[in-house]
Amino acid sequence: MGYGHKGYMLQTVGRKTLSYSESEIELLFQTVFTPFNFTDEICKWMQDYLLTEHKERSKDHYQHLSALQARYKMLEKYIDQAYEDKVSGAISESLWRDKNGQWLLEQSKITNEINAIGEEKQDYIEKGVCLIELAQDAENIYKNGSTEVKRKLVEFVSSNHVLRDGSIGFNYAKPFSWIAEGALKETWWICLLLSNIAHLA
Repeated sequence: MGYGHKGYMLQTVGRKTLSYSESEIELLFQTVFTPFNFTDEICKWMQDYLLTEHKERSKDHYQHLSALQARYKMLEKYIDQAYEDKVSGAISESLWRDKNGQWLLEQSKITNEINAIGEEKQDYIEKGVCLIELAQDAENIYKNGSTEVKRKLVEFVSSNHVLRDGSIGFNYAKPFSWIAEGALKETWWICLLLSNIAHLA
């Protein structure tokens, strides 16, 4: 399916390609958000859980980052000392090149790991914020959003969109599949959903 400002192209189950206006497609996709409806009590519970989870994860992230940054600084000292040893003639060029290359490679891996940690944290933060917003007022958020916001919301919560007899067929992405199935009526399902936010693709 392609998104555009002038219209959408959707493939039917029978492989016939039809053209729809944006307003028609947006109305069809509104059904994606119909199941997202929670009581104020459940929304407040989810907010509290996410805040507590965030504090715990932030602590873990900080400890992991601190360890990586400490190792990076230590490698920097090794590199500086090896350079001084090479210049003073204390070590051979081949040994210096070997060690210097190893340490630079490890620093590069550490940098990538630090970046990955930051991206993972931001990912679960954004998903947590979106989850709360959708739980509180998903249908109205979609209705009142811009075309770009609507497109992102649809892609965020669902995939595999196919036109079937004038309606949209799709699959919910986790954790929204659990929401749509009504699983969150049980508290333990809410715990499972929220605890898995950080691990979503």
